[in-house]
Amino acid sequence: MRRALSILPLLLVLAIPAFADENAGEHDLVNVPLRPHTLALEFGLKSGGLLNSFNGSTLSLRYQRSTHASWRFALSYGVDHGHESQFERYPQSYTENSYLDRYDDESDDSQVYSTSLMRITCPAPRAVIKSYLGIGPAFTVTRTKSHRFEQQTTVTRDTVSFSRTYRSDSFNRGWGAGVTAVVGAEWLVNKRISVHAEYGQTAEYSERRYRYRSEYSGTYLADAGGGFRHRWTSSGRSVVSGLTVFF
Repeated sequence: MRRALSILPLLLVLAIPAFADENAGEHDLVNVPLRPHTLALEFGLKSGGLLNSFNGSTLSLRYQRSTHASWRFALSYGVDHGHESQFERYPQSYTENSYLDRYDDESDDSQVYSTSLMRITCPAPRAVIKSYLGIGPAFTVTRTKSHRFEQQTTVTRDTVSFSRTYRSDSFNRGWGAGVTAVVGAEWLVNKRISVHAEYGQTAEYSERRYRYRSEYSGTYLADAGGGFRHRWTSSGRSVVSGLTVFF
């Protein structure tokens, strides 16, 4: 109850432009279905009435095809890049002008792309609280790579007496495909705004291929390898609340 009261001011503010529409003469929204052939943006609702991305998507679009059927399209894209390098010098107390130098350089890159398409059906489009069912496919593509270079140099009396380097590289590529089904309920605040909540189940098959290579110059050792992994998963989705703005 407290959460509902916290988002009430937000809903009232968003509703003001909609009531100014020339077609907003009908103030009684009981038994009013969603308007066909309209496009909408979907947002997630956080506690306190704050908006965020709907279900973690970068973009979530909805097309109301008819009073009882709509399509939801979601797209997500994530990129992560990191780089770190450092140099350290350790004096050797047993010999004058002797020390150990160590240089490290590391980098990591990753990209994640995901998209989904869902058909949503509302069995009773004229109900005040409109229950709905949704089902559709989802796809994910991932790619990661990492690189590390390390060099250790021992200097004795200002002369390099030993040097060793280590280099490693790894690559990962993967993809996943699955099906998501949801059950939810929607309330039409006015002709432009609706709020809804849903939960569901996801089943997915995924594959991942990886390879790596390491080299040690000081001991003249090198190793390389790779592999393939696949997995079936099925998990429940926690309740997601959202706000839809129709255009």
